[in-house]
Amino acid sequence: MDEELEEIERRKIEKYKRDIERKLAEAYQKQQMEAMKKALLWKFLTSEAMERLSRVRFAHPEIAEQVEFAIIQAAQTGQLKKKIDDQELKQILKEVSSSKRSFRIIK
Repeated sequence: MDEELEEIERRKIEKYKRDIERKLAEAYQKQQMEAMKKALLWKFLTSEAMERLSRVRFAHPEIAEQVEFAIIQAAQTGQLKKKIDDQELKQILKEVSSSKRSFRIIK
């Protein structure tokens, strides 16, 4: 009986170890992806635009995510020939914000 309990406990501990290792690997991979994304953004945004995007990310993370994705996609497909400045980023943000659907609930 004691051996069975020890075996069950050993299996639980092994499962917890595997879960922790998996979570650490996922966190590391996510951190690496964020670092790569940030490096790409720094490459294609001026410092003023990057600062604005950071402020937008704080207030409206979903909009910032859409803009980041669009910039990275454009960079990867070769559509960006120069850095995006603050004025151009404002225009992109305006376009993304205006394309967002607004819903009204009428009672």
